[in-house]
Amino acid sequence: MTAERESDHSATGVTGAPAISAALRRRLQQCFDHAAKVMQQEKHDHDYANTLLTECVQHDPGNLVYVEKFLENLQRKYDNNKKGARFAGFGGRGAFKKAIAKKDWLEVLREGPLLLKTNPWDVATLRPIAEACEALDLREVELRYLKNALDANPKDAEVNRHCAKSLQRMGQYDQAIVCWHRVEEALKHDQEAPRMISAIQIEKTRASAGFGGSPRDKAGASSTSPSAGRAGGHPPASATRGGASATESGDSAAASPHDEAPAGATKRDVHLTRRQKLERAIHEDPADLDSLLQLAQLHLDEQRLGDAETVLKRALAMAGNDLKIREKFEDVTMLRHRQQLSVSEQLAAVERTRESQELVTHLRMDLNRLELEIFRNRCDRYPQESAYRYQFALRLKRAGNYAEAIVQFSELVDHAPQADAAALELGECYQMLKQYPPALKWYRQAAAGGAGGEHPEVRKLALYRGGVLATAMKEYGVGESLLAQLVNLDEAYKDAADRLDKVRRMRHKEGP
Repeated sequence: MTAERESDHSATGVTGAPAISAALRRRLQQCFDHAAKVMQQEKHDHDYANTLLTECVQHDPGNLVYVEKFLENLQRKYDNNKKGARFAGFGGRGAFKKAIAKKDWLEVLREGPLLLKTNPWDVATLRPIAEACEALDLREVELRYLKNALDANPKDAEVNRHCAKSLQRMGQYDQAIVCWHRVEEALKHDQEAPRMISAIQIEKTRASAGFGGSPRDKAGASSTSPSAGRAGGHPPASATRGGASATESGDSAAASPHDEAPAGATKRDVHLTRRQKLERAIHEDPADLDSLLQLAQLHLDEQRLGDAETVLKRALAMAGNDLKIREKFEDVTMLRHRQQLSVSEQLAAVERTRESQELVTHLRMDLNRLELEIFRNRCDRYPQESAYRYQFALRLKRAGNYAEAIVQFSELVDHAPQADAAALELGECYQMLKQYPPALKWYRQAAAGGAGGEHPEVRKLALYRGGVLATAMKEYGVGESLLAQLVNLDEAYKDAADRLDKVRRMRHKEGP
């Protein structure tokens, strides 16, 4: 064992992770295979499996498969309780702390798994392990350990801060932004979170535009890099790959077409992208409103919503609150909030935690409040514009203000292009207020209005809701009629066919 430990320290690969001999790799794989077989048993010996898997992750810390299985075994041991052993005991952390102080990252990765035996969600152990992985450029493994730290308390501000910085460094910008939003939620007056969200949006823009990787990648092994001097002095691979980018990419920040070439040197042409040209024009004339608007549209076309919003805000201030620019700014702001909500919904679908669902609910409410205010103002500005009134009424309904939503929808049901949809929404509002006769009336009007085929989905939903409500009101004849029309239109629509059979049986029992 001693010889193996010494050989691990003496030989490092490109990333700084241990170089493993063929013999040691075979032995570790045998340990892993045996542990996997043990874990397949219905009531397996978790401690024995942990002994085998600890050997694997200590000697091959960059192997994600080993780490996954190691953590899975411990999580199963504690029934995924997110707390570990009831009585974990104290002590035994001296060697771990000493390794952290010395920045002996390989030793951190040897001692850390031993401490996780009693609690695989121990944040105080997982975060230094993740730092060691960062130093050795073991990116996938770093995120895997951080996941357990986040699972312990998804609202923990410092863990989310750590995760956000790691995700940003790896180019996972959207997930990093979600973590920073959690920091904002936990610490209302935190100054770093909003600053980093803006910085990530800019970094994401640069990456999409082909300006290269993250600032850390560009820094390479410089003394300002967080991992400078770590892992035996080996620079990240990205530094080697991208080291010439500043002089070869044609980036306007690296070389200006007006710069004079040194004596005896060949002057190199610099081809600016459209974005670079616009940015240069704005730099030379900050009052160039046309270039600002073109740049905002370019960001918008490329789905850089945060950057588009920032540029439009600047243009709005310059143009004295011009109405067209204000509405463009509002449209982009709504789009950005919807994008944030979409990212959070995707994350919640993966995490399946109460906290992630709460974040989705919070963002959804924020989005509705924002849109409610915007469409209220547009209704005041354009009282004859039915599309704005319909959108305003929808937001009132989503906010639970059914009485006011009814007032707004009622103005649209006679002649507006949204008449059928408004009638359907009126039915839903009255039903939420438990006023069932008017609800059924509006469902039937929406279904009849859409009979011309102009709004087939509105008609189907109106027939369905009307049929279900009529059945619940014991108006079986009306329910059967509405559901029969729906089944004729679309036999596979939800459970309409089954409901139609059910209402026919009920009607048959009642007799003529």
